[in-house]
Amino acid sequence: MAFWIVVASAATTIVNLAILLLTFIWAAFSDPTEARTFMSYGHLQILPANFSLGVTIGGNALVLIIAGVLMLLAFRLRQGSNRARILLTIVGASQLVEFIWTPRFDALLLVPLAAAVFLILVWLSSSTHFIQQSKAERSTPKPKQITH
Repeated sequence: MAFWIVVASAATTIVNLAILLLTFIWAAFSDPTEARTFMSYGHLQILPANFSLGVTIGGNALVLIIAGVLMLLAFRLRQGSNRARILLTIVGASQLVEFIWTPRFDALLLVPLAAAVFLILVWLSSSTHFIQQSKAERSTPKPKQITH
């Protein structure tokens, strides 16, 4: 279940990015002198077109890279990687710290809620047992097959 929470988080990030890009493209074509874009958390910011375009492309590239790394870590977690569990724990804990620092009580409440559920699930004894079992299976030497 923790795996699916991370996959859903990365997937919603990518969908959100696509919506932001479409919004930016629509705004840029509707007013050629000033590009308007919905930036962080949907707040409307009006910036000069060249600055906004650079920030949008750079920021969106970074978001795609982060979503890709989250997806990679999720699949490594599914394979039983303890390192992936630790790195994803850091990401989830940072989401909780951000919520505590600047609490929001709207649709974005799902992010810290999902992070809290993930942190609980990933550190259950059954998850620890799964990771230990996966590590033991990886370290067990496989018998060699004789081919003729």
